[in-house]
Amino acid sequence: MNRFVYLLGTILCLLCMNLSAQRMVAYFNSELIFYVQKQNNPDEILHLLVQGDVSAIEQFAQAHEGRIIYTVKDIASVRIRASYLNALLHANGIQRVEGYHGNGHILDDQTDIHANITPVKDGQPPLTQAYKGKDVVVGILDTGIEIDHYDFKDSTGQTRIKYLWDQVSTTGGVTPAFGYGQEWDSTAIQNGNCTHNEAANYYGHGSNVTGAAAGNGLALNNYQGVAPQADIISVACDLGENFLNNVADATAYIYQRATQLGKPCVISSSVGTYNGSHDGADLPAQFISALINQQQGRSFCASAGNAGNILLHLGYTVEQDSAYTWFRYEPTISRVYYEIWASKENFNDVFFSVGADKPSPSFAKRLTSPYYNIQSNFNLSSGVDSLKDTLFVDNHRIGILNLYAVDYNDSTYKLIVQIFPDSTTYLWRFTTKGSGYFDCWSHPLYTGTSNTVKTNLPLASNYPDIARYRIQDTRKTIVSSFTCSKEV
Repeated sequence: MNRFVYLLGTILCLLCMNLSAQRMVAYFNSELIFYVQKQNNPDEILHLLVQGDVSAIEQFAQAHEGRIIYTVKDIASVRIRASYLNALLHANGIQRVEGYHGNGHILDDQTDIHANITPVKDGQPPLTQAYKGKDVVVGILDTGIEIDHYDFKDSTGQTRIKYLWDQVSTTGGVTPAFGYGQEWDSTAIQNGNCTHNEAANYYGHGSNVTGAAAGNGLALNNYQGVAPQADIISVACDLGENFLNNVADATAYIYQRATQLGKPCVISSSVGTYNGSHDGADLPAQFISALINQQQGRSFCASAGNAGNILLHLGYTVEQDSAYTWFRYEPTISRVYYEIWASKENFNDVFFSVGADKPSPSFAKRLTSPYYNIQSNFNLSSGVDSLKDTLFVDNHRIGILNLYAVDYNDSTYKLIVQIFPDSTTYLWRFTTKGSGYFDCWSHPLYTGTSNTVKTNLPLASNYPDIARYRIQDTRKTIVSSFTCSKEV
């Protein structure tokens, strides 16, 4: 076991030591490595998305006790033991491996008001008929469904739920081909053999969303959803650390079942994640986009999120004169942690540093690191590089700084800033100068990362440096990954 932890712990180091011009390892998301290190279980079956030569992926899976669940274009949903992850990253023909991006969040919307649904259901001009979802499948990705609710039954009392996959349940139904959770068909549901219960801590979120999408109003006062005559396929998503890959599996599942029913399908998702690049370029987003385009009659709708009024996003045009933002120590993860995202053309000429400031009894700068540049200080020929520095003030250590730079598909940079401070009272500044632009989404509740200082800032008369302070904004607060895809 200890040897396994050592091997996984050195993956990043091995990548950083690769100085050749040729990329020797597959791209990967850093959260995947952190997850495997934390779990410390070589026998755990990892649910991964792998991009590359499909025949090479198949050969690797066969040779390493793995299994391919589904492929679309050049992306495969793969199950392998954690002990084989290092070998997978170095295997020929493997371009990119992703998984365990972080937890999901439940979301909601006001569809009937903002989407002008009633005229469509009534067939008002210029429409020539009413559209109520007849002969269409509505797939729901959410927290589950109240299977006995009358809005999800027809006028004869028959269930409208054709299939239900609970990704969290372990007993009571049939394990689907994806290898986890439990599934029931309409017969099992109608006969009372379905043991699915929507998780109480989500307060009926999935049923509420299903009602808005496809409820027929039979339960009370004809409160109908968008498509009251549609068939329903419901997936109770596992919102845990592999949330995005679970959504990719759920999307494949719903479209497969709809194809078997011979009907077009629209998926509605009111779950999402605020972590990531927000460009729809991650593997789960690519996988879902490819599934949508795989055949005619597929559509995907997603909620934008619940953070429109939250100071969650930090982003600004970098100038020659320096600007900075203070990040706080986050006790839930015992460190200062945040991620910077940028396109290459917007970050190649940006210089950045990390500093520590003392907030009391009055604001005072204690330390500023040297300025770093992603081209000058990192070797990204292998896709990732790191820098580590011990921070001192007057010969007293105040913390350890870890910087990880990742090059995604030669187009997007991700910079991870991680500080292990000796004191939790300091404010840690991220300073930029030069030319370019970047984005950062950071909030303990929404991304599980450090908060920034937004209130009780010093007056410029007392602390002139505050004139260059940049506060978080609400300009880019929708959820990330597949929600940002052009196909959604």
